[in-house]
Amino acid sequence: MKGGNQITTKDAANKQESRVHQFFHDWFGWGRVQPGSGAPEAYKSDVRLMGLARIECKTVTKPHRTFTLHKAWFDKVFEEAGPGEIPMVIMSFDNQRDYACIELHLLPELVQQFYERGNEREGL
Repeated sequence: MKGGNQITTKDAANKQESRVHQFFHDWFGWGRVQPGSGAPEAYKSDVRLMGLARIECKTVTKPHRTFTLHKAWFDKVFEEAGPGEIPMVIMSFDNQRDYACIELHLLPELVQQFYERGNEREGL
């Protein structure tokens, strides 16, 4: 922790990546936080669900009312996504609640994946 109650950037990022991973793992039963948070050549992006999604996480160290999105984040995750992987940026204003940003034309595919997985979980 930095002076007082402020969390470090690395701690905030690790917390968000773990939270995002857990959400998708609970739904789909797989996925992982990429080692080194996307730094090594072999492990791009922050969270990956092989064949489903490639995720770049962005958060803050203290709560904010605004958050600037950078096109470069989207370009990066689109470049890193493998075949069949939906690229997305997941951001947080307070490092507690997360918001997903994806290209609109990919939303039906993502919803379909959640629907199919939900039916599998319910045994339908």
